[in-house]
Amino acid sequence: VQTKTIPLSLEILPFALDPKPVLPLNGFSNPAFSKECLPILDEIGFNVYMLSPHMLRAEFDEKGHIIKSWIHPNQMPILTLTADLLKEKIRNKECSFLIGYDSYYTFYHVILKKKFPEHSPEWRTAWSEWIGAFDKILSQYGITKDLYTHELQDEPDGKKVGHVMKAIAQIIKQDHPGIRTAITITPYISLCKGLIECAPFVDEFIIYGSTGLPDYQTNGTDYITELKK
Repeated sequence: VQTKTIPLSLEILPFALDPKPVLPLNGFSNPAFSKECLPILDEIGFNVYMLSPHMLRAEFDEKGHIIKSWIHPNQMPILTLTADLLKEKIRNKECSFLIGYDSYYTFYHVILKKKFPEHSPEWRTAWSEWIGAFDKILSQYGITKDLYTHELQDEPDGKKVGHVMKAIAQIIKQDHPGIRTAITITPYISLCKGLIECAPFVDEFIIYGSTGLPDYQTNGTDYITELKK
């Protein structure tokens, strides 16, 4: 390979950067996650880890109460390894977790399997008890309420799921105070009625943008301004 010399000048500015990243980084915890890669993640400021809502499976009786619950066999190694590698960080509250993607969709379609109509008393009981059971499992690994957030919905289609947005967030606030919730939204999904109504009961909004929108900067800013209202 032929080498080339490139002129370079370096200007040192008279201030230091904060050692903590301005924004937390986020990603998956998976079987490839290892003690060898942890120092690299620390170096780049990676401090939010992802766990899957598919983790907690459950069976429900006819009134919506949990009969039994268990961690999915495929997820147990991930949870155990993650909790072990991050043991000190968890103890010192130096990291946090996002339960995603889409806790509600996973609960209703995969775990509950639409056993009860949405908004029925049985559905409400099942959703509340599943959230509570999830919290209990995480706490056994030292992951307390202040260390995790449930992503309730991921890029929701207001026409399809707007009717449940407020209810699923409100149930958690009423039955499980202290559990944080989030909804991931995009500037190309309108601020539907359901999203506006649920906003007071949601702790965090994850704004997911698209570089495919030529006027994203303008529309995105307007969108966030409307959301803040």
